Amino acid sequence: MTCIHDNFANVHTNRAYVRLEQTGRMPCRLRLYPYVKNLQTCQMAVEQMRRYKRPLVRIQGIKLAVDGYALMYDILPEHRHLAIPMHPQPLFEQIIATIHNAGLQVDVHAVGDKGVDWTLEAFAKAAGSVAACRERRHRIEHFPFCKLDSIRRAAELNVPVCEQPLFIEIKADEFLEKLGPKAATQVQKLCPMRTFAREGVHLAYGADVAAFPSHLPMDSIRCAMDRVTQGRRRLDPDEAISFMEALRIHTLGSAYAAFDEKDLGSLEPGKLADFVIWNRDLRQVRTGQDTLALKPEATYVGGARGCTKRGRRPPVAPKAFGLLRVVRFLSAPPLCQCGQQTGGAGPPAQTLRWTPSPLVAAGLSCQPPSPRPPASPRATSGGQSHLGPVHVRVSLRGVSCDVCPGTGTHIVRMVLAGKTCSDRGKTFRCVYEELGPHSMRDWVGRQSFCGP
Repeated sequence: MTCIHDNFANVHTNRAYVRLEQTGRMPCRLRLYPYVKNLQTCQMAVEQMRRYKRPLVRIQGIKLAVDGYALMYDILPEHRHLAIPMHPQPLFEQIIATIHNAGLQVDVHAVGDKGVDWTLEAFAKAAGSVAACRERRHRIEHFPFCKLDSIRRAAELNVPVCEQPLFIEIKADEFLEKLGPKAATQVQKLCPMRTFAREGVHLAYGADVAAFPSHLPMDSIRCAMDRVTQGRRRLDPDEAISFMEALRIHTLGSAYAAFDEKDLGSLEPGKLADFVIWNRDLRQVRTGQDTLALKPEATYVGGARGCTKRGRRPPVAPKAFGLLRVVRFLSAPPLCQCGQQTGGAGPPAQTLRWTPSPLVAAGLSCQPPSPRPPASPRATSGGQSHLGPVHVRVSLRGVSCDVCPGTGTHIVRMVLAGKTCSDRGKTFRCVYEELGPHSMRDWVGRQSFCGP
């Protein structure tokens, strides 16, 4: 995982997340939605909450719940106690309006079909118009039941639906027991991925931590593909989706749900270089059972290694971690930045580029640059530096920067704001001078970025 949406955050976890980022120990991105229990705590949260927004951690909105189990229109009399709303409807709408008026995204836990309808109505009332509601992207967590008019209204209001396909495996048999025979059709259609997609709803995937036994993304994808319950009942196969469709929902769909689609969710020019290296070609996955053989080899956040299959990540400069953006990916035999072809051996060539400072740059070259006389390892705005075999021209504060490392097909990583140049673990000293009234800084790091 490269980004997590924590929609049960509290003041203690928020502080811990901030400390991790400030000390360079946060291995991924976080979007926080502190949970509020009532109107009073919501008002206090809105008044006290500062909009913390840094490269990795961002407070995105506020979370509340309309139901606990499932607020349904039809339920068996002996289970009526399960369908009690968390708030009376007028109070529920007031809480949502408070969050909306504070300029924050609303995130609502809504399982039952009645709870979903309450939520959509509250979003519409708070926004005042369909256009305003579409712009704000207030989101719903769960929404597992197939009620077509509700699905179409979610599409009309541009409400992202954050599904948990593990509902199929964990909850489907229980729903059938507690909701009764009338709900059989609804349970068959549980987590109706194909219907959501056909009606134009923006979907995201996630895990209901800690209610579910697994938070692994591949478990969500497997359940969306196979649609098999714990009791080995196969639900409506017409609602099943392919691996690549589920992967897109779990990546780009989840990015859209938190206003991150311009930076995250896919490997495209200009986006942050967040990606996972797997042990197999994901395009060859055909069934949910195939996902059981998939193992992550390494995770990169903004071009920097977040962790490996051993669960470790190398040290990085805190101010620079997670900021590399993609220019393009080239197929082998690729052209490097020098315009020459690389050999077929070694990892696939990747070309990455600077974006406005302070960001990270990396790139590939097929051969070392022309020999130059030794020079002190100092780079200033528009200046040049000779760092072992690496030739770099650096400039700061939004001015473009070209990197042409002479390292064969290996990635050389450079960091602005305490910066590092590494080639297969070799360490070079990089000293640079910032534009403006700041003192000279230097930082020496050691990191193997390119693999064996």
